[in-house]
Amino acid sequence: GCEIDGPEKPWDAIIIGSGLGGLGAASTLAQLAGMRCLILEQHWIPGGMTHQFRRPGGHWFTCGTHYVGQMGEGDAMREFMDFVTGGVVWDPLPDTFDMFCFKSDGTQFSQPTGAKRWMERLIESFPAEQKARRPAIRRYFRDIKRVYSWYRFYFLSRSMGRPFSSILATCTAPRRRAFAQQTCQQYMDGAFRDRRLIGVLCALWGDYGIRPDLVTFMQHALVAGNNFEGTYYPRLGSRALAKGALALIRAKGGEILLSTRVTQIVLDEAGRAVGVRAVRGGKEGVYRGRHIISDTRLQHAGHAVISIWLGLDASPRELYGMHGENRWISADYRHSQARLYDPKVREVTYAFLSCSALKERYAGHAHSLEVCLFTDPAYFMGWEERNDADGRQDYVQVKKNIVADALDFVDQFVPGLKDHVIFSEVGTPVTWNSFCGWPGGQYITLLMAIDRVEVRRSYSISSLPLALPKLSVTIKRVAGGVASPWLLDTLQPGSTVHGLAPQGDFLLRGAAACKPLGSGLAPLLPMLETALQLGQAVALLGCHRDAEEEVFGCRTAALQAAGGLTGGAFLHEHTHYSATSGRLSPVDVAGFLQRTSGQVGGMKTGQPSTCQAWSYYLCGPTGWLELVERVLLDQGVPATSIAKEAFSSLAEGSGFDFAGRGLQAAARSIRVQRGPGVETALQVAAGQTILGAAEDAALPIPSACRSGNCRRCAVRLQCGAVLDMEDGVVADPGNTILTCRTTPLTDEALIVMEG
Repeated sequence: GCEIDGPEKPWDAIIIGSGLGGLGAASTLAQLAGMRCLILEQHWIPGGMTHQFRRPGGHWFTCGTHYVGQMGEGDAMREFMDFVTGGVVWDPLPDTFDMFCFKSDGTQFSQPTGAKRWMERLIESFPAEQKARRPAIRRYFRDIKRVYSWYRFYFLSRSMGRPFSSILATCTAPRRRAFAQQTCQQYMDGAFRDRRLIGVLCALWGDYGIRPDLVTFMQHALVAGNNFEGTYYPRLGSRALAKGALALIRAKGGEILLSTRVTQIVLDEAGRAVGVRAVRGGKEGVYRGRHIISDTRLQHAGHAVISIWLGLDASPRELYGMHGENRWISADYRHSQARLYDPKVREVTYAFLSCSALKERYAGHAHSLEVCLFTDPAYFMGWEERNDADGRQDYVQVKKNIVADALDFVDQFVPGLKDHVIFSEVGTPVTWNSFCGWPGGQYITLLMAIDRVEVRRSYSISSLPLALPKLSVTIKRVAGGVASPWLLDTLQPGSTVHGLAPQGDFLLRGAAACKPLGSGLAPLLPMLETALQLGQAVALLGCHRDAEEEVFGCRTAALQAAGGLTGGAFLHEHTHYSATSGRLSPVDVAGFLQRTSGQVGGMKTGQPSTCQAWSYYLCGPTGWLELVERVLLDQGVPATSIAKEAFSSLAEGSGFDFAGRGLQAAARSIRVQRGPGVETALQVAAGQTILGAAEDAALPIPSACRSGNCRRCAVRLQCGAVLDMEDGVVADPGNTILTCRTTPLTDEALIVMEG
């Protein structure tokens, strides 16, 4: 494929993913080796789980960074983090940074800063476990130090050549096996008799995400020991980590590209990685690099997190005396028997409370609190598969139940919290999986083998990002078609259909409000919901032949009934049926604009009052687009505020009426210039597309969608005449043409492949 948005020479290193690991690698390579690093991130915000997001009312929330250990002055980890981020300021959390709360007896245990103080507090609380012949608590702390000692030797051995690495590995192997071959619960059962003490020590199992009976003691020791000497939080929030690292990366010529989905690592003939294939802004191509590093998430083998972000009407400091510490709330002391949250059973047995707003000393954010539950991703697979209005409504209700269940569970230790909640948002395994790299408005090209012939068709992605992370398209049967009958009649559940990566640049912009208008609502719906999630106002004008053609009526009705879901204001103002009231006229469009300019309420960040304050998204046939665009421009809407996507109204599989246009379909012989001085003759059959003829002749012209959307097959017409069989336009020399929909009208046609 072609290279996209890249320099003429390869990047020194390409890093896939902008989590802290990827940013750390890029920053280190940039500073120590002077490498120009390119980071490719499929999310639209860098930082991975360190990124933060804002909701209306000034509520800031973090995705996964709640506290970090070993960040004191002089700590090796602090020095490394300063190097990677350029010196982000870290503030210590309160002396008591973790509180372990047990509902079964109402007891709370607070963990102070310092391993010695924590050990003495445990000995004081559980004196029977510290008898002279069996100093179990002291041995527990010594074993954690042994784990860290082995850990340091392990990485030292990995950095040394042979024979030193082999000698160190041999010396540390028995110690490693002793800790790695037993679970945390097995170690605890062998070390202690008091069930309550075991419950206190294992109460932070959510930090490593797996119950004590399923995780090794080594993993427990590395997490627990990491916090012994205190925990810290970035003064300006976890988002400062990515900001600081990116500044250092860019200073050495590096860059990050967001909303860029990597689809393949490119190998040379010797099997060495030399680049990555990616899709960005609807354009697919290859980025070349000397080194390829992947920071993408592997399949998670443990439990999953449900995050509940709460906006409050008062500070947790005033309500519950919180000062930035975390609270772990357990039903009882038996963590290995804790039940993961099942949305069907609705029983909470374990929760984590954190308040990032109290940890950022100079934040000044609105009051908030974050609650985490733990679940099995399989519990949520049903909602990923459901593609109907009832499924989406059920999922919305599930999230409401999650909030209610969590608030009921933590009430014993934060009483009356539910009375102070003014805003809530829930992130489930469905939410985490939904960040798959394609924003609303894009399309996917399906590759189908029909009667042993490859057929390609592009369909807009109609999945609603919030409730349906699985990619979905909506297929409408076309009379006389080839692909749609095959998809609807032949395809069965469990069948496999190959497709190209999502593409397209018909994307949501940054305005505070948007007005989608169209008869093609498939790409508009995910854009609409995304706008609502961002707190934008939305006014929708749908145009259909009749009610039966209004495929997405139930979806828009559900969104309207939900009040825009979170923060936005949704007004499904009008559905125009052209079969009963005539085709859409300029008067209809102007009336819609005037009625909706001041009718969208509920905006928390200001209400648009003029046409110029909105962004407009148009999707429909070419003639419809021209009419609506003309009215918008006449109303004073800037052309830069209008985004368009046209689709052809030709029946699928129908041929172009050459005779009706006074043209003659005939076989042609044209020339294709593939490079300076390199020309190839190409025979094109009557009515055949240039791309089709090139594929028959094994002439490589890049292509993807075959419907004129992706523009990968674009070439320059040097001389001669070609016909665009979709819109009937004859292209003049010097213009760019799409070979997937054009056929030559003259034999002397010459096309030039560029880039």
